[in-house]
Amino acid sequence: MTGRCPDCGMRLEGEVCSSCGAFDFAGLTSWVCFACGAQNAHHQGRCGCGRERVVECAACGAEVPFAEGRCAKCGTGRELFEAAKEARARSEEVLRLRRAARSLTWRAAPMLCLGACLLWKGSTPLRMAGGGLVGLSVVGGAYALVTARQARRQVN
Repeated sequence: MTGRCPDCGMRLEGEVCSSCGAFDFAGLTSWVCFACGAQNAHHQGRCGCGRERVVECAACGAEVPFAEGRCAKCGTGRELFEAAKEARARSEEVLRLRRAARSLTWRAAPMLCLGACLLWKGSTPLRMAGGGLVGLSVVGGAYALVTARQARRQVN
């Protein structure tokens, strides 16, 4: 099923809302208790196990009582949960791109140094290998630069 959950407004990615536990969207919605897995009627605010119905805050991941309008931990309003979820996913992608660029830069630096040493002091076959290492490290550095710029663009 695609679309939005009629209970909490989050984007649906399956048959059960991963944020509030709602399901059975054709009739009256019901909800699943995340603690024990029991199915509950829509109007029930508590599960038979005693746990209150909650919705996950998309900004910080805290559990917010379903009846509340704001997250007690970070103060984000429930109407902003979907936007916060998308922003969090985007920032995680930016961090992943930055880590990848940093890792590639650190891997390319020793190849550049070794290639330069071989070019400077090596015999003809070693100079050819050194030139290849320098070329490889320059290409790796350029790719790292492009990746870092992609991350910077996604922030803006």
